[in-house]
Amino acid sequence: MSDKSHNYIHAYYIQYFEDLSQVHQWNWGAAALVHLQHYMDEASENGCCQMAGYMSFLQGWVISHLPRISVWSVDANYTETLPRCARYVPGQGQRDGAGYREHLDNMQLSDFDFTPYDAHRGQRPLIDACWFSGWLRSGSVKGRHLPERVLRQFGYVQGIPRDPAASAPSGLTMDQIDDAFLEEMEDRLIDEDMRGAAVVNRWDYEPGYISWYYRVSHPLMLKIPPHTDLPRPPMLEVLIEEQTRND
Repeated sequence: MSDKSHNYIHAYYIQYFEDLSQVHQWNWGAAALVHLQHYMDEASENGCCQMAGYMSFLQGWVISHLPRISVWSVDANYTETLPRCARYVPGQGQRDGAGYREHLDNMQLSDFDFTPYDAHRGQRPLIDACWFSGWLRSGSVKGRHLPERVLRQFGYVQGIPRDPAASAPSGLTMDQIDDAFLEEMEDRLIDEDMRGAAVVNRWDYEPGYISWYYRVSHPLMLKIPPHTDLPRPPMLEVLIEEQTRND
């Protein structure tokens, strides 16, 4: 729960350590998620050069979904009863970010694992609260939780999501965030109609989604000359949609 200094935490959390015999009763996983989402929001802003939050959580997610990007090996003693991050043995990474960027530029569908937790569901079922769409908070820190923007990770075809303000408007007080989560949970879940169709092929997506993504997201970071020819144009889906419209 430390800030970007990695040495300090908010005084708010002292109350949870007054009785160490009760520490295990608190939901530290949810608190870690809020902090990670909060600082990831900050890290996406121009000019931010630091990151805070539960880095093991983030690294575990990255390696689970992009297994070929890391040199970390799988622990032979891992079982699904253990936390997912315990599956990997830390190894030496690349100090130069250019290697990772080149790898990302050359990735194909076969390099992704969109639903890596399927085998883990017997130990950690996907509960309804995971479909909550709105603000989460821990102490004075808050972060948006918007599962409708990552439907592919849940096995559904990704479409153009609604505006984040529809479920997580800015300007809410901490009390209002608490009320929405505690009293309006059922009304704020992404229901089956909103989830849409289940994925059949790895490349499934709703028409228009890729073009939308290139308009609102950040598909290009810092352009660097590739060491090898790219296996496909990075905007292939957009080019196909434009060609179809022109025809």
